[in-house]
Amino acid sequence: MKPLLAAIAALACLSVPASALTVSLAGGSDMRFTLSDVTSTTLDFSLPAGYSGYANYGGYIRWSTREDGRRDGDYPGGTCLDCGYSGGDWALGTGWMDSRSVTVDFGSELEDVYVWIRATYGNGTVTYAIDPAPSAVASAVPLPAPALLLIGGLAGLAVLRRRATRPARA
Repeated sequence: MKPLLAAIAALACLSVPASALTVSLAGGSDMRFTLSDVTSTTLDFSLPAGYSGYANYGGYIRWSTREDGRRDGDYPGGTCLDCGYSGGDWALGTGWMDSRSVTVDFGSELEDVYVWIRATYGNGTVTYAIDPAPSAVASAVPLPAPALLLIGGLAGLAVLRRRATRPARA
């Protein structure tokens, strides 16, 4: 029984790595995505692969804890994705920088954060983690694991109780 419980506990602690998404984003366009339980995220920007000739690509990043894109404490006034906190910018060019990573630090672990990327010129790709792993202090055991451990523990107690209530054989 003990090896089975140990195996269940070990399987429950395994985590699935965060997956990433690569999106093509042209100048003058933007995209927004939501992250949960994160302290930071890293965005990778790059020029199109195999492009011949001169190319450049650039833009900026904003983030907010509010779905309307505004900063904390701002008055409601409709959606304004450009009104959030600055997350940085990027500028790429053929021959001097073909790719760049920008890490956006949110200052503390946030339950939900909305990240907005605007490409102001050029064409390229953006790669970002869909759900980056939360900070090391966050929950290490997924929700189903405690239930399995509880059921296993109750079964073990039932077996011990049954052994204790049997009359001794002579």
